Amino acid sequence: MKKITKAFAWLYMQPTFKIILLMKGALLLVMFTCLQVSANVYSQEKFSLSLKQTEVSNILTKIQKQSNYRFFYNYASLKKLGKVDLQVKDAGIHAIMEALMGSKLPYKIADDHVVIIGAPEAQIAVKGRVVDSKGETLIGVSVKLQGTNIGATTNLNGEFVINAPENGILEFTYVGYEKQVVNIDGRTNLTITMVETNSNLDEIVVVGYGTSKK
Repeated sequence: MKKITKAFAWLYMQPTFKIILLMKGALLLVMFTCLQVSANVYSQEKFSLSLKQTEVSNILTKIQKQSNYRFFYNYASLKKLGKVDLQVKDAGIHAIMEALMGSKLPYKIADDHVVIIGAPEAQIAVKGRVVDSKGETLIGVSVKLQGTNIGATTNLNGEFVINAPENGILEFTYVGYEKQVVNIDGRTNLTITMVETNSNLDEIVVVGYGTSKK
């Protein structure tokens, strides 16, 4: 046993072993310092805003563009707040949220810079298929949950899947077709028929210095 202890003691005294230990300690110290600096920078984010009669959703978008904060909310709930005035200088996120929401809407600021506004809504998986007026599937149709950046795209079979509130609204857009707005109303399976934009206008062909109808 004494021989084993002496062997470890001899190994510990070797210069290379000491250097490795010092390097590991220095690396851990640097990582810890970086994490502390990063946390301090995020927690000290300040905002100066001078806005008049602006929708709350637009204000939150401005904050998102210049910070690490991300906001999750129901657009209809924010819409009820109407247009507001906001005058702040070097204000933190807590002060801004209090000025915007007050007691009108509950909100929670998470440690990972996520701000959740309003009571969480029940989410459902909405599946569906998008076709044209002839029943042919449409590939690459954009499906978006209104008032959010949540979206999906139809696959090769014209199908899509998106998580949304039971009372959410979906927007369907596709080049050459009219935009479709659909209320989910608790449904989990939808069939959407896209309508082509009006293309009955006479096409004009340029002939020399004049024009003629094609």
